[in-house]
Amino acid sequence: MTGDPGCGSTGIPELRRCCRIALGSASELEYHFLLARDLGFLPPAVNEDRAGQVVEVKHMLAGIIGRLQPVAGGLMAES
Repeated sequence: MTGDPGCGSTGIPELRRCCRIALGSASELEYHFLLARDLGFLPPAVNEDRAGQVVEVKHMLAGIIGRLQPVAGGLMAES
């Protein structure tokens, strides 16, 4: 498990960076589930469920990263 000591900092750029790190870690985890499936380490139903959860988290992180992107005028998009 890798951690980034700077992820406890405040500020939008730091939060965006930490979310990108988390997205990369989620992609690694997704790969590990694919590998576990291919090697037969997990029952297919369990693997499919867990891999689906990882994809869900990746979508959430991508949404957060998108909301944290600067827009014209230097403000974040508002809902």
